[in-house]
Amino acid sequence: MVSSILNESGLWNPQAAYKPEATFNRKILATREETTMKAKQMSRTLAIEIATKAIAVTNPANRGLRVLDLLEKHGFDRVGEPGIDIVSDQPRLVSWLRDTFRVS
Repeated sequence: MVSSILNESGLWNPQAAYKPEATFNRKILATREETTMKAKQMSRTLAIEIATKAIAVTNPANRGLRVLDLLEKHGFDRVGEPGIDIVSDQPRLVSWLRDTFRVS
């Protein structure tokens, strides 16, 4: 590998040194573009955990944002923010989460 980063004169060639990394990054990006998101089903336990953490937020207007952050943290697809009436009631929020992330 060391000989491949040196040019004919024996001097360091920065383009050759970083070429493998750039190629590797392109492969990762190409792989990410080709893959499709698979739908995830939400368990009852995770729905209750997310709802509990969201209800703990004092400002009801920010609870929907907390729900979205927690969904992203657990690897779920981005969805529209739930209404304020849904995030104010824990059982309704749990059922909304389960219905939204149900695999048919």
